[in-house]
Amino acid sequence: MRLSFAPLLPRASALWRRWLLVVALGLLASACNTLGNLGDNASSLNRPSEIGLDSSLRLAGAALSGGDIDSALRLYRAAVLDHPGALEAHRGLANAYYSVKAYPEAEAAYRRLATLQPTAAEPVLGLGRVALAAGDHAAATQHFQAVLTLAPDDAQAQNGLAVAHDFAGDHKAAQTLYAAILTRNPTNRAVANNLALSKALSGALPQAIEALTDLSDGPTIMPEARYNLALAYAMQGDEVAARRLIQRDLSQEAMQDTLAFYRTLSPQTASR
Repeated sequence: MRLSFAPLLPRASALWRRWLLVVALGLLASACNTLGNLGDNASSLNRPSEIGLDSSLRLAGAALSGGDIDSALRLYRAAVLDHPGALEAHRGLANAYYSVKAYPEAEAAYRRLATLQPTAAEPVLGLGRVALAAGDHAAATQHFQAVLTLAPDDAQAQNGLAVAHDFAGDHKAAQTLYAAILTRNPTNRAVANNLALSKALSGALPQAIEALTDLSDGPTIMPEARYNLALAYAMQGDEVAARRLIQRDLSQEAMQDTLAFYRTLSPQTASR
């Protein structure tokens, strides 16, 4: 089965782009976004044609993990040029672009990977993540549904599709998908966070606050859950509680800006 792709919209609404900052998508482990430096080692990272594809990809992965984005991208690009049929090179380049929020480049790289794997779900899943990051819930929905035609129980695609439903204001459909994932994997905290946020956006604030409080406490605190808990309190009108949760992480100006944003997310406005 050859999968089709939806076009990516050029920009998303500012509201949902801000909302993405507090949603734990749980789709891809993000690399460090700080532009680091490997020092003298960076100049010694040669082209794959000189050191071999496998060694080059290992170096690229290490550079990305270490925060040396420039070296990682240079190595992945060179690997793609020198080995245009190498799936790992295309995959690494696409994921590297995505990890540093270079979404147009990531989309192009996932599409190139898809031409090499026309019946594979992986590049379409990547396109869905890119569409979500850009706030294009219609394209994201198409991509994740395409993945689910191949793998109906794929948790990443279900989670992505659920987030896309939340973007579109269809919180009931989103919560059904989140619940299905949690039935199979009750310890998936990222999905539990998404479910609680979806409940808040649909107006079920007491349920959302209870769930987010559980996720925000204990030895494995989720920062995303704490911010979502602040959002839920603000939507309930308790800005004192919301302020208490976020003030330790933000400047006074950023905190006021965040609280002003929270005020726009009543359950009614969130579904528009």
